[in-house]
Amino acid sequence: MICTKKLLHMGNTVINSYNNYAAVTSFLSDIENVRFWLYENYVSIFYLEPYKTYLFDELKPMVFCCPWLNAKVLTKTNIKTGCDDSILNFIVNSINQDMYVELTVNRYFIPIANEYKTRHYDHSLFIYGYDLNDKLIYAYDNIRHGKFILFESTFDDIKNAYAVVDNPYILLLTKKSNVNYVFNVAKMKQNINNYIYSAPTPKESYYNNDTNIYGVDAVKYFISSMGNNLPYLDIRFFIYIGSIIN
Repeated sequence: MICTKKLLHMGNTVINSYNNYAAVTSFLSDIENVRFWLYENYVSIFYLEPYKTYLFDELKPMVFCCPWLNAKVLTKTNIKTGCDDSILNFIVNSINQDMYVELTVNRYFIPIANEYKTRHYDHSLFIYGYDLNDKLIYAYDNIRHGKFILFESTFDDIKNAYAVVDNPYILLLTKKSNVNYVFNVAKMKQNINNYIYSAPTPKESYYNNDTNIYGVDAVKYFISSMGNNLPYLDIRFFIYIGSIIN
């Protein structure tokens, strides 16, 4: 029997400051121990000065360190070429194998995006389903006024939005089963101390930079600079703080 529509699991997010955090915690919302892993590892924040933004202090991106995920990086050359619908076929085949797909699109071609027909802007989005009869792709991104939403887009929109991007990388994510996870209390305590004393958590993190500001010092820096940034205040900072408190 040919599958004409398939949607992979998407639940409530735990962290939604960036789409990679939001997507991963949404994918894994049906796994109870994920929250404990987040409490253990995502305690402190830091200010990444070169990009003027706030992130969780982590060893590497969540998609590559979460014990319940397998992540596979591909390029456009891994996708069968020779037909205009190659990316659509790739998405459908991946979803049929229970793989979530992250790829970069140009939002100029996505009708629900703020940038639609106004400016060219490349951004990654996560795809979790398709409908062959209605020719729809189901995706997840902070595509509308910075809010993370589930939305649908036509095959043609996704095809056109993907065709013009320079970023060749595609990420496939699958869930692992039978993960033997044990909550590391000592690690969580150390991360809390690092937050309180403004120390970088993973010393070997690829984010490390002499100009970064960590933990409580990052909170103080944000507060001291609020007046200078209005009305362009980065609300993601408040999402980080809310995630830590909760």
